[in-house]
This record gives sequence, C-alpha cells and structure tokens, in this order.
Amino acid sequence: MLSTFKTTVLSLVRDHALLVWTLLFPIIMSMVFGLMFSSLQEQDSYAFDTVHLGIIRDIDFDAAPGLDQMLDAVSAEDAQTRYFELTDCADVDEATRLTNDGTIDGYLTVSSDGTPELHLATRMNGTYAASISKAVMDSYVRTAAEYKEAISQRPELAADPQALAVFSTSAVSTTQLSVTRTAPQSSMRYYYALLGMAAGMAAMIAAEAVRRCQATTSPVGARRVMGGIPRWKVLVATMGASWACSMACLVVAFCFMRFVIGVDFGGREGWCLVALVLSAAMATCVGAFLGTFVRLHAGIISGLTCLLSIFSGLYGPGVQTLSDTVARTFPWLSAMNPLWQISHAFFSLLYYDSLRPFAASCLGLVAISVPFLVLAVIRMRRQRYEHL
Repeated sequence: MLSTFKTTVLSLVRDHALLVWTLLFPIIMSMVFGLMFSSLQEQDSYAFDTVHLGIIRDIDFDAAPGLDQMLDAVSAEDAQTRYFELTDCADVDEATRLTNDGTIDGYLTVSSDGTPELHLATRMNGTYAASISKAVMDSYVRTAAEYKEAISQRPELAADPQALAVFSTSAVSTTQLSVTRTAPQSSMRYYYALLGMAAGMAAMIAAEAVRRCQATTSPVGARRVMGGIPRWKVLVATMGASWACSMACLVVAFCFMRFVIGVDFGGREGWCLVALVLSAAMATCVGAFLGTFVRLHAGIISGLTCLLSIFSGLYGPGVQTLSDTVARTFPWLSAMNPLWQISHAFFSLLYYDSLRPFAASCLGLVAISVPFLVLAVIRMRRQRYEHL
C-alpha cells in the first residue's frame, strides 16, 4: 500500500493539467478578485449617506408639532450622524423638478392632518439611506402621537417649551448594533465560493488516479489489476494519495488567500482547516466514483463543477441572488450541492457566533461523501480481473 501511495502521489504531481486546475487556478482567480476589490472600501459600503431632502414649508408644515426642530437637529452639520441636508422648495412642482434632475433625493410634505409624507426618488429604492430616512420619519410620527396624547391628558404641557423640546430631541434615536461577528463584506463570498470551486476541481485528481487503476486504460493499469495486491488496498492507497494532493492544493490556496490577499476568515483558521479536510475528502470520494467510469473525461468534471458553482454564488451579484433564492425556496437542493456546503461552511465561520451552522455544513459534506465512497468501492470490486 505504501508503494502504491508513493507512486500515485508522484504520478499526480507530475500531471501539470491537474495542478493547473486545482492549484494555480484558485490562486490566479484570488489575485483577480484581489485586484477587483482592492479599490472598494468594504466598510464604507454600509455607511449612511446624507439624504438631500427638499422641504415645503406651508401652513400644514408649520402646524406639525416639533417637526421643524427635529429636522434641524438631524440635519445639523455638527450632528453625530447627519441624516438630512435640507433644501427649501416653494411648492411640490419645484420639489418634483429638483428630484427628477438629481439635485435632491426627495422631498417632505405634511398633510392636512399633520402627518409628514416622505417622497423619495425611484433611484433611492432599496438603498440603505432610504430605509434610514423612513425610520427617522416613522420615529417622529410615533413621538408626535405620544406628544399629542400627553397634551390631551395634561394641557398645561402645551405652554411649556421644555416639554416640546424633550419630545423633539428624543424623536430620533438610533443605536448601532452588530448582528454578525464581523462587519459584512460582500467580497468575502466570492473567495469562499472560489474555495468550493477549487475543491470541485480537486475531484479530477481522484478521478484520474482511480481511472489509471483500471485494466482497460493502459498496460500499467492491466498489470495492477492482475497483481497480487487486493483491490481494496489499491483503492485505499490511491484515494489516500488523491486526498493528500487535494488537501495540499486547497491548503496552499487557502494560505494564499489568507496571508497574501488578506481574506478575512473570522479568526477561525483552525476550523477552516477542518473544513478543508472534509472538502478534500468529499472531492476524493466523488472523484473516485467518477474515476470508475473509464470513458469519463476530466472536462466533464470541470463542467459539472462550473455548473454547481452557479448555486454557490461565484459569478456575480445576479448569480448570488439566484443562489439565495434557491436556498430559501428549496433548501434541500442547496444542501445537496457540495460546493454550496463548502462556501457556506466558511461563511458561517465568519458571521455566526455559534458553530452549529458550521457543524451542519460539515455533516452535509460527510453525508455527500459516504454514498460516493460506497459506490466507488462497489464499482472497483466489479472491475477485478474475473469480472473483465
């Protein structure tokens, strides 16, 4: 078994085509991603951008209790967070014109019953600034309702300017909370998906190694079949060598991402190595099964890997949206995708405090690996010399 292991390792290392796809490809793609994302300020992408808001100061606006004071407080230049930059507009037509030509992002009116109405440009839909702006106005509406309720019960508060000041200054209160272990970084998902794709390409290593053990591939394969070494020993040594080569390639790619590109893995590099071990094992089991089909070429494996990478979000925001939709609608379908399990394992290590999501992904990789390992053993037993 040891000689078979050494021979298999040497033959795989000398196969330049395999090394290109399993070692050089993820390194080159990591460099490409690094150059693409180097000019992006990931932390600033979630920062709040001040909204240029038009104000129509009519009779209804002046009658809204504390609205003017609240807007002055959240638009002050020395405010901790400047939510709005205000621009006075004569009427709705002028505000609409300024919104359409991009001078302002929207405008604020007040209805006859004193309710503020926020009108934002369509370009603001789905933006972080739009959500915060709506939250600010919703906070004012709730505070104004509380003020009116307090005045109805204690009318003397209407003559107290301090009471109005308390309500207006406390109308907007925001607290920054962290719902993940680290700040969200959109580029990290590409690197994790790339590691999954590299593991998928590593299946070609095991496929080629097992294919060379078949009698119909070459005279060497025929001699190995006719030899006195039991087939299970040949399979174990071949898969062990394939796993070692796959693991080496993945670890080199991981180290390149971590220490050269600076990819964040949440400070859990030890658990990342566990994910790499299971990823290499999954690739070895799947590749061993595919390698029992002598006529199955490496191009088919790479094609399947590229196809599965679509559902791990490797090819851009549109593909990531598709991957997320599939994961929400058909979670069992995503769970069956080994590349999704690999990328999600690294994703969970970065963002989740608990290790339960990571453990679930690891168990998913094991559940995928075992059936392919059993099928590979069965097919290898059927290819002994008495069955040829």
